[in-house]
Amino acid sequence: MKKIVIKTPSGAIADSVEYDNKKPWNNNADGKGSSLVLCDVNSDNAFGYNWDASNDIGGIFEDGSIIYASPGEGNSVCNVSPDTYPPVIKRVYAPQNNIVKVIFNEPLDISSAQTVFNYSGLNVTSATLSASKDTVTLTLSAALEVASVNSINIADVADILGNKFVSQSISFVFNNTIAPLVITEIMYNNPGADTLEFIELYNNGFEAVNINGYYFSDGIDFVFPSIVVGPKQYIVLCANQIFFNDFFDLTNTYQWTSGSLNNSGETLTLRNAADAVIDQVAYSYNSPWPEEADGDGPSLKFCDPELDNNQGANWSYSDVYVKDYLGAPIYATPGTDDENCDLSLFGKKVVSKENYNLS
Repeated sequence: MKKIVIKTPSGAIADSVEYDNKKPWNNNADGKGSSLVLCDVNSDNAFGYNWDASNDIGGIFEDGSIIYASPGEGNSVCNVSPDTYPPVIKRVYAPQNNIVKVIFNEPLDISSAQTVFNYSGLNVTSATLSASKDTVTLTLSAALEVASVNSINIADVADILGNKFVSQSISFVFNNTIAPLVITEIMYNNPGADTLEFIELYNNGFEAVNINGYYFSDGIDFVFPSIVVGPKQYIVLCANQIFFNDFFDLTNTYQWTSGSLNNSGETLTLRNAADAVIDQVAYSYNSPWPEEADGDGPSLKFCDPELDNNQGANWSYSDVYVKDYLGAPIYATPGTDDENCDLSLFGKKVVSKENYNLS
């Protein structure tokens, strides 16, 4: 993100633009040869929605790469037919029991967005449009119940060009609980295909928790249904439920909706339905993270849920043999305790089937 500011000789700001390489800004202008073009000079140039990436060839670099730009002239990308599509709801969620946020895919007309009567079913008392004009914050007169499924009907909201959203009923879960869930085991690079990938979560509290509406915002795509996790109990998500359950002889698992675990490491973020971060782990295949978990058969294992699981030095790797997969031994304990999990062994284990009693 970078800001361009034009000032008058007296120092007053005449105009400014803070552009970005992320949506709604067109990332074709980020190293792909295109300039950014504001087609309608009467539109608000503070919003990425109003900019596009140039289609017109302006020149060629010495290395042969093409530059798409038209400085001082019009641009063909601006000849595209005007938007005639109504706004689309991207997400509805409740950060508090009396607040609901509705996120759209484009800037909205202020008048229609802030008309309370356009939102029915939840006793809405006020509607406020954000500065970015794509999010409406609704205030409710009656509090939502924790872990409850709610519905709201939205109608007659228009975008800044007047394209009107007719009517749609949206269901969402309110759940702002902060459950003591901890990511305790990760199989991110099993030998062969990704069919054995999994993430294990552990309830490190003394009470059962309903995690309805909890979801992973980074790493994989999955929204939890109404599930109650008992105290000191585990829950397992996997890439291929049928194959996984058969391999590990398990039944109570869940298959994530899409995505896979990056073999080079990535961030896994678990949030509640109110968007608060419940747990986050940025695992890696490099030290201090156990390198034995990178394709050799063992899973990553977090031995002490009282420690910080975002620190690689606090993780070990499983030495509990399950069976071979594609000729390679698999070591993991999804959904169960690992009595041998001991950080004092970190860096000293020799992973070999011959070291264990497999009977």
